[in-house]
Amino acid sequence: MHELFEKRVAADPAHIGMLEAAARGWAERVALSALDALHLDLVIEELVTNVICHGRRAQDPAWVELRIERSGHRLDIRLSDNAQAFDPFTMPPPDLTRDIDARPVGGLGIHFVRTLMDSWRYERRQGLNVVSLQKRLQPASRRIEP
Repeated sequence: MHELFEKRVAADPAHIGMLEAAARGWAERVALSALDALHLDLVIEELVTNVICHGRRAQDPAWVELRIERSGHRLDIRLSDNAQAFDPFTMPPPDLTRDIDARPVGGLGIHFVRTLMDSWRYERRQGLNVVSLQKRLQPASRRIEP
């Protein structure tokens, strides 16, 4: 099975839900497990929200492009944007041993991305941020359905 999803939206908070809904619909069509679909949804929300809230420049028309490819038991995910250069994987892991009230705000989202995906990489290519992720999908016998 080889399935592809591609969508570009304006980097606007109003478009986060639209992009997530489109990716969720695709995940259903290609029969991702509920758990794999949830992981995909969380990663998309985190990375796209970071671009929109922290990376876009007011003077430029900003956009975010999501490309997901399912090939057998693997997802290849690429998120590209024209925001300011930023490698989210340079963020240090959060100190999860500290009391929740004593922790600084931020950093958990990228921690989730690192935890939920099998590999991740950032590149700055031709003025664009490009985040590439890979995830091994659950074998059919381990699928958790709603």
